[in-house]
Amino acid sequence: MLIELFIKAGWYTVPLKGELKRLESGKKTIPIYEKDWNKKYAKEFNTKTTLLAAALTGKQSNIIAIDCDNQATYDIFKSLDPNYNFHFVSKGKPEGGGTILYKYTDKVGGFQLKNDCLELDFFSDEGCVYLPTEENYTKESWVGKTELPEIKEAPSNILALLKTLKSKRPDNVAKSNQVKTTISNRLAPLLDVFVKNEKYDPGLFKIITPYSFRDLPSYVKKGHLHPNDIPNGRGSEYLSKVSAILGADISVNVETYTRTMLLINSFWEKPLNRATLFSTIVNPMVESKATINGVPIWQYDPHWEKMGFIATAINGDYLESFFDDIKSTYYLINYSVPYIKGFNEKRQVINTLKTLMGRSVTEMQYDSTKQIVRTVLNPSLEFGHIEATDRYNLFRQSEELAIINNPLPYKTNYNKPIATLNYLESLIPDDTMRMFVLSFLKTKFTTFKYSPIIIYLIGKPGSGKDTLVNIIRRIIGDEYVSKPDTRVFVEQYNGWMLDKFFIQLDEYGNKLTRNNEKQEVLGKLKAYTGSEEMQIRAMRSDGFNYKHCISFIMTANNNPLPVEMDDRRFAFINTPNKLEAQPWVKDMGGISNVQDRIKQETQDFCYYLGTEIPKLSSDKYVIAPMNEDKEKLIIDSLPAAEQIVYYVRNSQFDMLKELASEFSTPSIDEMWEKNRLESERLEALYMAMTEGAGSTRTLIRLMKREGFKRSHTTKKGENHFYYYINDLHNFKQVEQKEEDFLLDEAKQQIKGLE
Repeated sequence: MLIELFIKAGWYTVPLKGELKRLESGKKTIPIYEKDWNKKYAKEFNTKTTLLAAALTGKQSNIIAIDCDNQATYDIFKSLDPNYNFHFVSKGKPEGGGTILYKYTDKVGGFQLKNDCLELDFFSDEGCVYLPTEENYTKESWVGKTELPEIKEAPSNILALLKTLKSKRPDNVAKSNQVKTTISNRLAPLLDVFVKNEKYDPGLFKIITPYSFRDLPSYVKKGHLHPNDIPNGRGSEYLSKVSAILGADISVNVETYTRTMLLINSFWEKPLNRATLFSTIVNPMVESKATINGVPIWQYDPHWEKMGFIATAINGDYLESFFDDIKSTYYLINYSVPYIKGFNEKRQVINTLKTLMGRSVTEMQYDSTKQIVRTVLNPSLEFGHIEATDRYNLFRQSEELAIINNPLPYKTNYNKPIATLNYLESLIPDDTMRMFVLSFLKTKFTTFKYSPIIIYLIGKPGSGKDTLVNIIRRIIGDEYVSKPDTRVFVEQYNGWMLDKFFIQLDEYGNKLTRNNEKQEVLGKLKAYTGSEEMQIRAMRSDGFNYKHCISFIMTANNNPLPVEMDDRRFAFINTPNKLEAQPWVKDMGGISNVQDRIKQETQDFCYYLGTEIPKLSSDKYVIAPMNEDKEKLIIDSLPAAEQIVYYVRNSQFDMLKELASEFSTPSIDEMWEKNRLESERLEALYMAMTEGAGSTRTLIRLMKREGFKRSHTTKKGENHFYYYINDLHNFKQVEQKEEDFLLDEAKQQIKGLE
């Protein structure tokens, strides 16, 4: 057999099965490779003789191959070394061409070039070429040869041309610039499991379903699309687009691509004819004839595993890990589940990988394959590596979020989310504020623009405040929502805020008891919401500027912060109802059933949000509405002395009287008819409000700071102090008139009874 000549010459050969022949169209069929053939035969020297075979190029076989895919390219290289004859000449190919082989050199690395004139694949290390053996009908036969021609070193003019062509090739074709695709690339490990199991894999088909098919009802409902659910007449379009996704993946070689396409095709009840599949889809792809704007789609790179840490978990999940040097963060991506995790320390990500992979991973192994990637969080881009850049978009749109942004495909599945809407009416009885919250969320989920507004859910325990946050988590994804405790929130390291869209500050009212603690949290909130630029600081690394669009949600039973009255960031939402006590909750079978229903209605609620709720205007998206509840919240949150001064400064003397009545202190309106507000009575109220723990000097100092002069007088030989307030007597008169009116009315009623 002819293969023996190449084995005797020390070439690393690859035995093949199946057929390799030229079709009428000029395309060729693809033979059958063994599983992991490239790894196996790069290590093992093959001695098995077959009628169909290939050979590995590079150091092992001590050869390089200039594979010319058209006659023009072939003629150019032949003319540079006209008397040399170690050629594999193409047969039955309309474009002509051939493969010229020389002894191995490392002066030029492998590359591919396709343009209007030249079509060339130069194979050096880790390349592969078909041998002209007995059953290779695509090459001129070598049958009858008893020895190989002499193979020589490549002449200097050949090497010079190869170097020039490699340096002049278009950047968008260069392999070094093709290590990224706009989708989640390097799927080879996941595809290998798929073809081995020969079973439909929802996780894989979630990834590879073309975007033009993701509005089909089956995909909208399930999040993945079985080929049998493709509408009649679109099967070829689907296969062509899946072919392009796989062909653009740098990790997918000919064998994996071919086996995957055959398996996908077999899932149809009436699969595409095998010959048609190969002639119209498979062969054009693997031969780099399938192009977009003249650029070949096929991007397989034998060095892909050196471009980053890729692995398969013990349960078959497809994993990738890389390092963002700007954020000083190690990322772990699971494409199968999927999820994204960030780690501040290398040992953390390595330990996690060990657990997932079920085998040891050393720091040296990780570093040798680790890739430096700069991450972004951009909802307008596809999730994954961004083409021709060192960027990776961490944002992965959920099915729920997709419905909000494009609700029409979900219309046939929609049912009114009764439990969710009842819950929202119970949580936020105020129609205006409920609509504001829903419109704010609609605007956030569709624009992802920065807003300084802080959603402030404060009210009765058990009102369902956390339920709203859980709905948000299900819509956007749990990885984009953070819930730090007070200790984490106030510390100087804030790396936990990276790549988040919502941050929940939960029950800080119960956890913060000192005023200075509240001021510290408020200061942090002001810093974080004051601008879309913030400084991120992580332990043992320099800080860096970070553009964010984080929205803060506070949930508490009591107000924890002394909010300033003119602070327009806070949207206070009063939650006065206990959810469990609502009649409709009992009608639905209790709180557990309601929570289940709300969870089941998430996608329906997203459709409702996308179709029934308007977005906020640009002004309303950055300024919270003012309401009476907010003012009461702010006043109630102030320290005792500041509450008293607030009422005096704003001439809310009726509220001051109510406060005195609430704390059972002497009537505050003594001497109002003389425009005098007695200091002793204010001090008595202050001491009652502080339960005797305050100092009256605090109140006196604060009144002075606000411009109220404390005057002295004597009454029956005793010292008294008061504040002169212009027009204070009017409040006494108004109140007296109201009392006189009520008294007269009562007298008239009594007289009528007599």
